[in-house]
Amino acid sequence: MSAAPSPAEPPSPFLSEELVVRAVERLEAAATRLSPSTLLRDLIGQDDLALAYAIQQRVVGKRIESGDRWVGRKVGAVPGAGRARRGARCLGSGVLLGSMQVPNDGLAYTHTFLRPRLSAELMVHLAADLGPDPGDAEVRDAIGHVGVALEVVDNRLRDGQATLVDAIADNGSAAIYVLGASVPRTDLDLDRLVVHLREDGRPVAVGHAAASHGGPVRALQWLASTVAGYGSPLRRGEIVLTGAAGPTVPVHAGARYEASVRHVGTAAVTFSDPYDGPATQGSAGNHPL
Repeated sequence: MSAAPSPAEPPSPFLSEELVVRAVERLEAAATRLSPSTLLRDLIGQDDLALAYAIQQRVVGKRIESGDRWVGRKVGAVPGAGRARRGARCLGSGVLLGSMQVPNDGLAYTHTFLRPRLSAELMVHLAADLGPDPGDAEVRDAIGHVGVALEVVDNRLRDGQATLVDAIADNGSAAIYVLGASVPRTDLDLDRLVVHLREDGRPVAVGHAAASHGGPVRALQWLASTVAGYGSPLRRGEIVLTGAAGPTVPVHAGARYEASVRHVGTAAVTFSDPYDGPATQGSAGNHPL
C-alpha cells in the first residue's frame, strides 16, 4: 500500500482546478445578486496565496475574454483582523480593469456596492517593465508619471472578516477607481507627498505617502516581486495604485469626494442614490465581475 501524501505536498492540479472553479462561481454569484458570499477560506484554507491568485487570475481572465481591458494593478492591506499578519503577509494585490474606471469628477451609484469604503492614493504610471526584486533606483526610473487617485474597495465576502487569501481571490476587493491629474516624476520626493481627502469640501482624511506600505517605492518593489512570482510581471504602460495614504471612509449618496496632493493634482467623484435619476455618461458603480 502506498504511503499517504505528506501534508506539505501541494494539492493535485485536479483538486486545485475544482477549488478555483467553485470559488469563482461563488464570487460571480455574489456580484450578480449583490449579496455577500461566504468566505473562501473554507474552500482554499488560510495560507494558500498561490491558489488565491489563481482564482483572481481566472476572474480577471473571464472579464478580459468578455471584452474588458487590463489597465494596471493595485496594492492593498487586509483590514481588521488581517493586520495581525505582520509585514508583507498583510499585503495583497488586485487588477484594475477598464470597466472599473470612473472619469475624473464623474458619477458613481451607491446601490451597486455592498460595503463600500473610499481611499485617497498615489497613482504611478510605469514607463518601464519591472521584474522581481528591483532596486530603489530601478523602481524610481520606471516611474514615468505620478498622479492622484481615488479607490472604492467593496468586500463581497460575508461578515467582513476576510483573510488575506479571501481578499486576494476577491481581486483585492477592488470595485471602482478614479484617476486624476498626473505630472512627470522628475524630482518629486514621493515619500514626502501628503494626500488629502475631502467630502463636500470638508476634510475627512489625510496621510503621508510614506505611511502607505512604506511608501510608493517600497510598495512597487513588493508588488513587482509578488506578481512576477505568480507569472504576471509588471509591464510598461500599467497604472499602479500604491495603497491608501490615510484612513478609508464610508461613502454617502449625494456627496462629492476629492483627493488632492500639492504640486500633483486632484481626483474627484460624486456618489448618487439609485433613484436620483437616470445614469449619465461617466457613471459607474458595478463590480468588476
